[in-house]
Amino acid sequence: MQGGNENTEKALEALGDILHAVYSNKNGMTTVGQETALLKAYVDIMQMRFGSSFQYYNVIPTELFYYEIPAFTMQPIVENAILHGVKGVPAGQIIVSAIEYENDFVISVFNNGNSADKKKIEDLLKGEKNQRAVTGIGLYNVNSRLKLLYGESYGLIYNEKVRNGFEIWVRLPKKITESEER
Repeated sequence: MQGGNENTEKALEALGDILHAVYSNKNGMTTVGQETALLKAYVDIMQMRFGSSFQYYNVIPTELFYYEIPAFTMQPIVENAILHGVKGVPAGQIIVSAIEYENDFVISVFNNGNSADKKKIEDLLKGEKNQRAVTGIGLYNVNSRLKLLYGESYGLIYNEKVRNGFEIWVRLPKKITESEER
């Protein structure tokens, strides 16, 4: 970590935010807004760890913040983007966005760093042991959890059309949390 007392204070505050999210979550579900706040705390810690070598942008429209999402869905995906995508890449960027699509919404996690082999990613998402053993257990777990909760139509989708970087889509059903209904 680079920085000193100011960074230590910021890291502890971010860690406190993450721990609060872990221990206050009773049913395993949260909102997109709460998940992105948790994600920001995680990214702050990782930027301190790697010396702010990458930029993080959350451009999810606030009207999607009330949709329900399983807690800790996005963190492993962004962690993968940092460690395998933009770490060590000059001017690395991670962009998290989302759109509504019919009865669903899709979250995109894009990084302009290292790309990945299509077959390796597809094998990883299917749970092929030779891929999971090396890396990507977080992506596999998120994908499996979403499919168990919502069915085979949902989960992670690798956008193979990206040429400079890597993009994963998270497809989820539109559901406003009961506590957040407008």
